[in-house]
Amino acid sequence: MNSSKKLGTVSIVGAGFLGAVLAKNLSKQNYAVHVSSTRWQRLAELRKIAKTAIVLRLTGAKPVIKEILESEKVFFSSDCFIICVPPRKRELGFETRYLAEMQEFLQRLKASNPTSQSQSKNIAFYTKRKQRVIFISSTAVYASRKISDSIAKPCLCAGNEERADSQSGAYLRQVERLFLESPCIVVSIVRLGGLIGKQRYPGRFLRS
Repeated sequence: MNSSKKLGTVSIVGAGFLGAVLAKNLSKQNYAVHVSSTRWQRLAELRKIAKTAIVLRLTGAKPVIKEILESEKVFFSSDCFIICVPPRKRELGFETRYLAEMQEFLQRLKASNPTSQSQSKNIAFYTKRKQRVIFISSTAVYASRKISDSIAKPCLCAGNEERADSQSGAYLRQVERLFLESPCIVVSIVRLGGLIGKQRYPGRFLRS
C-alpha cells in the first residue's frame, strides 16, 4: 500500500506455520504486526516480517527485565489478537497446561488494558476498550460421522461441537468457551480442518 498510515495493530500469539504466514501477509496489507514465539532463536527471523517480535511464555512466570516488560506492554496494546497456539499433544499433561496458558494470556490482556477515566461536567466515566481476539481452533471439537466402514469425518453441525470424539477435542472446546465467556473482549472462533502449504503435503495424511 502507498499510504504510510497503518490500518491497525495486530498481535499474533504463536509464530508457527500459520502465525508466521499471517504476520507476513498482514504486514504487506499495512497493519502494524507484533508477533510472539517461545524461542529466542526465532526473533531475528520474525523481525523481518513484523514490526516487533517478542518471546512470550505463558507459564505463569512474569518477565523481570525492563526491556522485555516494555516489549510485552506494546504487544498487549494491540487492537486485535490472533491466537495461533495449538495444544502440544505430545507433552505429558498438555490438556491442563494448555488451558492454564490460555487463562494466563487472558489475565495478561486484562492487566494491560486498565480502566481509563475521563471527566465530563464533573462526572467521572470509567471505560474499558474491548479488544478483539480471534482464536484459531480446530474441527476436532466436532463429533465425527461415519461415512463408510473405514472413513469418518467431522459433522460440522450446530451443537455437535459439544460432543467431540477425542479428549483433546473436548479440551479445545473448553478453551473456546473460556474465550467466549470473557466479558472484556470481542471473540471470534475460527475452526480449521487442516493446513496445506510448504512442507505440509495433504498426501501424507492419507498414508495408512
